[in-house]
Amino acid sequence: MAKRIYSFVLLSLLGLGACRQSPRIEEVLTAKNGQFWDMQYADRPVHYAYRFYTNGKCFRYVLNRNGTLSLYDGDDIVLPNKWNVAGDTLMLDALPLYVARFTADSVFLKHRINPIKLVLVKASERPIEVH
Repeated sequence: MAKRIYSFVLLSLLGLGACRQSPRIEEVLTAKNGQFWDMQYADRPVHYAYRFYTNGKCFRYVLNRNGTLSLYDGDDIVLPNKWNVAGDTLMLDALPLYVARFTADSVFLKHRINPIKLVLVKASERPIEVH
């Protein structure tokens, strides 16, 4: 009888260890608060990067020819500096993007209306130009 109880307790503990939850996308994007993520459009070179913060703010940067980043200035096009996730949708630049899948260093997105596929890729630190 004691062996059965011991076996049950051991299997229960092993089962609990196997049930560790995967991180949520919010945790991945903000794992290092202010981490840069490059936005890749299909097979085009990277032109934009984003920084996501745990408080719901995000900032869009333009990749300059010299490899530095500048804060995006769209002149009369004003993008909200906010992001959020609801279910399987990432709201970014006021656009609903379907989260197809994600890992610790990549987030695969699909535009809800256009068939364009996007990938956010965790980037290394880059210098930022201040104007």
